[in-house]
Amino acid sequence: MSPWAGRLSFQACAIQGVVEGEPGCESAAAIGRAFGDVMCPQGDGRFVVGHDARQSSTSLAESLSVGLRSGGHHVTHIGRCTTPMLGWYGAEAGFDGSIMITGSHLPPEYNGFKLCARDALPVCAGLGLEEVASQMRLPFRFDRPCTSRVTRVDPMADYTSILRARLRGVSPMKLAVDAGNGVGGIDTRKVFEHFPHIWLHEINFNPDGRFPHRSPDPFAPGALRELSGCVLRHGCPFGLAFDGDADRAAVVDEQGRPVPAEEIGGLLALGLVGSRPGASIVHEPGVARPVLDALQQTGAVLQPVEGGQGFIRRAMQEREALFGFDRSGRYYFADLHGTENPLRALIELGRLLSERGGPLSTLLEPLRRQA
Repeated sequence: MSPWAGRLSFQACAIQGVVEGEPGCESAAAIGRAFGDVMCPQGDGRFVVGHDARQSSTSLAESLSVGLRSGGHHVTHIGRCTTPMLGWYGAEAGFDGSIMITGSHLPPEYNGFKLCARDALPVCAGLGLEEVASQMRLPFRFDRPCTSRVTRVDPMADYTSILRARLRGVSPMKLAVDAGNGVGGIDTRKVFEHFPHIWLHEINFNPDGRFPHRSPDPFAPGALRELSGCVLRHGCPFGLAFDGDADRAAVVDEQGRPVPAEEIGGLLALGLVGSRPGASIVHEPGVARPVLDALQQTGAVLQPVEGGQGFIRRAMQEREALFGFDRSGRYYFADLHGTENPLRALIELGRLLSERGGPLSTLLEPLRRQA
């Protein structure tokens, strides 16, 4: 019996649970088989799998692969990676689906699965996750010939090359980044190592699935203490902290004060729509009025999207939006297949400060309620 049997929770855009003792390999295989059967019922689908730094993630990735291959599908592993990199690669290379093994921002004893269909479209509640749940069978059994070949690739060079292009021309500056011992430091270091004039103060960049230094949730109480101290100590214009799988991020200003995610989203949108008047911006409902007012003054077309992450990402593609953001620290970019990418957000904030000068708090003033 899997240690996860009866303990898996189908959340809005993830399948998660506590892993006790040995990893829940049977459940992982069953999820892989169910997902493959839903996406490509006739078999012969192409799927890509990645995983975070949690201690159970490698084993779960291999087990998930067995489940997919038991349905006659072809599996490509990219190994340890961020959720944004996997989403981008899944869409860029035309896979039928992608699966990220990650506990995201949850405590170390958790792990789980984030599923995407073609074009990096999330399989969430109301968008196909219920169908995957209904197809999941335990105990797991082989009832088809299992595809024997597994492909392993590393898309890091291509992925980071695209991100580096946005850093060209940025002025010298110091930045503080806290990866929280998740996977966010892997690609961040690869991007910035080519720009010696941008001094990166690396905090907790060593991946460690035990998360010994802070919560994998950067919005948890006390999680930004080390980042804020680094910003003040070294005079950085801002600092950014990733969550465990680096698809969300929290930001502090030059005084080490946390900045609401909706204000960062609004500022990024202002920077991007400058050269694209009339561009569509999608956002979560409930964004503060000053943020929306500032964006409307640019001529941007604002499109609120109900339902959370999965619906925002689909709206990015369906409405051909330039940018999207929510209030939980996700920032979506059209030229990355509409996927969320906090590393790209870090780069764009650096560009804005380079172009406009002044501290981050000054740039944020038009987006804030006046006392």
